[in-house]
Amino acid sequence: MYCCDKSRKEIEVWVSCYCKEKHIKDKYKYSIIRMHDGGNCNINLKVNLTKQNYSELNISGNA
Repeated sequence: MYCCDKSRKEIEVWVSCYCKEKHIKDKYKYSIIRMHDGGNCNINLKVNLTKQNYSELNISGNA
């Protein structure tokens, strides 16, 4: 997902990573997948390309 805050003139990208599993298939290509405790296969973060940093890092663990 791409985001641009025009007032700050910064470019941010939301990155989501998942393990390849049967129930996900190709859904990620067409919509955002919202996980509820994704085990050890769910990582997401926001990357600011302008400032070259990241925030909102979320690494799910085993329940």
